[in-house]
Amino acid sequence: MAGGDVNNERVERLENSFKQLEETVQKSLQQITQSIATLTTHDNEDQPQRMNRRHRNGRPERQRMQQPNYGGEDSDVENDYEEEWEARGMRFGHRGATDFDYRQRAKDVPTFHGSMNVEDFLDWMSELDTFFKFYEIPVDNRVNLVAYKLKGGAQSWWKNLQLTRERQGKLPITSWERMERELRRRFLPPNHDQILFNLLQNCLQGKRSVEVYTAEFHRLSSRNDLSETESQQVTRYINGLSPEIQDRISLVPVYTLDDAYNLAIRAKNQLAKKKPSTCVFFKPK
Repeated sequence: MAGGDVNNERVERLENSFKQLEETVQKSLQQITQSIATLTTHDNEDQPQRMNRRHRNGRPERQRMQQPNYGGEDSDVENDYEEEWEARGMRFGHRGATDFDYRQRAKDVPTFHGSMNVEDFLDWMSELDTFFKFYEIPVDNRVNLVAYKLKGGAQSWWKNLQLTRERQGKLPITSWERMERELRRRFLPPNHDQILFNLLQNCLQGKRSVEVYTAEFHRLSSRNDLSETESQQVTRYINGLSPEIQDRISLVPVYTLDDAYNLAIRAKNQLAKKKPSTCVFFKPK
């Protein structure tokens, strides 16, 4: 009988332990279910507010980028890049930006139509560099972004270059460093330094105003970056002015470009006052 009592006590203790475990599990399940219900309720309540914020900001959750069709022989090329742009769904990868944010910023990228003018190309490359730095564009995203903004002959050239590589069994260009090198090879003449220097050498006022001549002089001087002293720049600037203005400036010493410009403006105004009147007087009948 003693052995039977011991067994009964053991069975009773086991039953109590299982009952406590069952109660603990049920409480945990109830807490989990309640937490899920609370999160679902909050999410449903916040959904209209998020949608309203998107509409107030003019940013719908999903919006396909629309591009005007300009027609012409380049339309098919542009559509190819538009389809690729949509298919890839490119993202910034930082700041939590959405696809729509990226496409919005893409509109600010300067376009390039394939101009062979040295200054036009250099200006475009400079604008690209500024855009990349301002928006912190990742290097991996730059090739497709720039290719999307190539227009006209430039876009046709880029597409043909990629197709040629494909026919040759080569991989497409995906490195921005390589794309930039190909762009410079195609649109920047090897002797572009000489071209810019000749433009500076031949920069003369002629029949233009002092203001227009001065603006061109500063622009070309910056592009050439000759590391001249200010005295040398003053000499170059004065030699490009019209002979009448040069004669008046040579009467006083000039040490800075600002002084040279101010003296040129003063000389121009004095010469304008001394010009004979062009008014025509009629005798009364």
